[in-house]
Amino acid sequence: MQCLRVGSLFSGIGALDLGVHALFDCRTEWFVEQEEFCQEVLKKRFPGTPIYDDVRTITGYNLPPVDILVGGFPCQDISVAGHGKGIKEGTRSGLFFEMWRLALELEPQFVLFENVPAINGRGLDVVTETIVSSGWKLEWFHLAASDVGAWHKREMVGHSSSRGTSF
Repeated sequence: MQCLRVGSLFSGIGALDLGVHALFDCRTEWFVEQEEFCQEVLKKRFPGTPIYDDVRTITGYNLPPVDILVGGFPCQDISVAGHGKGIKEGTRSGLFFEMWRLALELEPQFVLFENVPAINGRGLDVVTETIVSSGWKLEWFHLAASDVGAWHKREMVGHSSSRGTSF
């Protein structure tokens, strides 16, 4: 299998990217992350990889193509610690729509989302409808940090979307 190209949105310090790199022979082509501290960590972990700072201002037409698009869009409006606004235009969690816009423009073979478990009642319906109405397949799963060897139990929900291709 050839080296897969990865594009990363809402990259943080690159934890999701490191997980993808552990599973596949891949290379991250670019990151999108606005926090300066996180950008500095990404520069150390992935030297020379371009970092863009705003998902709203980039397009799939001026980014290098990718096979896999990954990202954990903001959870503040989904989390039980938040105000429960859900995934709507104009909210931080509504940046999901920017991630999906880029997925449609870039046409990767696979998209991997991650978010907090509360998405099950505060936005999974929006994610599902948006993705399925675009003609993509959708699967989701729960994963805790302790499932992969961490000492703490931080649960996340993963959503994978594909255009019918699998790795």
